[in-house]
Amino acid sequence: VLVGGRYDHLSYTNKASFSPRLGLSFHVNQILALNFSGGRYFQFPDNRDLNSNKLGQSSLTSYYADQSAIGIEYFSARDKRITLEIYTKTMGDIVINEILEDSDGRDSINYKKIINAGKGRSKGLELFIQKKYFDNWYGSLAWSHSISEMWDDRDEGKYYNWDYDYGDVINVIGGYKIEYKKYDWYQKYKKTYWSYLFSLLPFSPSDEYEISFKLRYLGGRPYTPKTYDHNIREWYTSSEGDWNTKRYGSYLRFDLMLQQRYYFDQINMVIFYDFLNLFNKDNVWENIYLDDGTIKIAYQYKTIPTAGV
Repeated sequence: VLVGGRYDHLSYTNKASFSPRLGLSFHVNQILALNFSGGRYFQFPDNRDLNSNKLGQSSLTSYYADQSAIGIEYFSARDKRITLEIYTKTMGDIVINEILEDSDGRDSINYKKIINAGKGRSKGLELFIQKKYFDNWYGSLAWSHSISEMWDDRDEGKYYNWDYDYGDVINVIGGYKIEYKKYDWYQKYKKTYWSYLFSLLPFSPSDEYEISFKLRYLGGRPYTPKTYDHNIREWYTSSEGDWNTKRYGSYLRFDLMLQQRYYFDQINMVIFYDFLNLFNKDNVWENIYLDDGTIKIAYQYKTIPTAGV
């Protein structure tokens, strides 16, 4: 049983918060445990929001999340661990811009006024599989499925898909590391002219050679489509329309890194090759609404190769 709390005080706003926490863990046997946790978690507004009030001190307070989770933890081997957790979360006092409604039925955001008026909820499950470094291999797989919703306070009010409602998020990390320095043939090879000639090649053997990768997938991010008014050449959202009714395409990125470590008498050297978004996947960032009524798609970074010593 773990019982605790956290006290925070922000001198800028002269406001404080206390977060109670509770954790329970029941070990069924040496390899299986049942876990429960719950508590309230506060978060200060970021500096941009705190300094948004040009007329004086900010009146913003910390927003919070009440979260509870239950799960299992299983050690299938000395280097392998599996956890499965189900959680639920409610959030309040979220920092949002004040929403105004124009007389012609259009929503507009008051960027000059930020208030603690948002609330939301989230629930989901998380699976984590980990293999620690053993027998030259290591890796992990993390998968989460969640539903995140924000409260729409217009009319009678209802929940809608939040900006962070990705649905499924998958992260796979893995690597292989081999110590060539342990082999007699490598010690002989290291003293030859060929080892210096080929040392800068990506797959040349080194004292320690490591190849690792990272695969990341996110479901489509929700967004609210806009309508173009040809009379005034302006984009707008209808005050009667639902928010975040469409989604961008899914996000997928594969990164690869190669590392060569050389150990000498007086110095050590590391050579690395890093390839971000190796397969050059087009990942959409957002729609850009142009003044002429057309829409341009902004993409995230394409393949970025880097190398260094």
